Amino acid sequence: MTIRRMSYLTVLLSFCAVVLCVCGGCLDTSTPVSVPEQVGSVSISVPTEGYGLFMSSTVGILLQPVPEGTEAGNLSYGWQCDGGQFLTWDAPDYRVAEHGTFFLHNQLTSVYWSPLGKTGGETDADGSSPITVTLQVYDADGGLVAEAPLVTVRERDDGLWYAD
Repeated sequence: MTIRRMSYLTVLLSFCAVVLCVCGGCLDTSTPVSVPEQVGSVSISVPTEGYGLFMSSTVGILLQPVPEGTEAGNLSYGWQCDGGQFLTWDAPDYRVAEHGTFFLHNQLTSVYWSPLGKTGGETDADGSSPITVTLQVYDADGGLVAEAPLVTVRERDDGLWYAD
């Protein structure tokens, strides 16, 4: 009987050790350290020459984010403008989605700026109302890690909108 009791005791102690090891990981109350992700910098590329509402080949001025340095994962990209609105127009269905004056996306994606819904800002000496577009990159905690230089969009005398 002593050998049998020793076997039960060994099994019971082994089981308790396994349970403690498994639960020990679940009971860890330490807080993980959040390290900001480095993305270098970001800029905005504007390959569109000009845009007018009468154009059927595009829905607005194409704005493409260009990361410079290393692109880190788990980032959000916030597009903002003070007039007009952002649109996306992507495969596979190529439906236009309206996003208003602020568009936060978790992927490095291009957007279109459209004068539809333009509210107007201050008027320049030439009578135009420039629109300012910004792109900011945020880490997983919402902290700002990069910001693109401003892009200004204006309507010119020919009725087309151009980005400077």
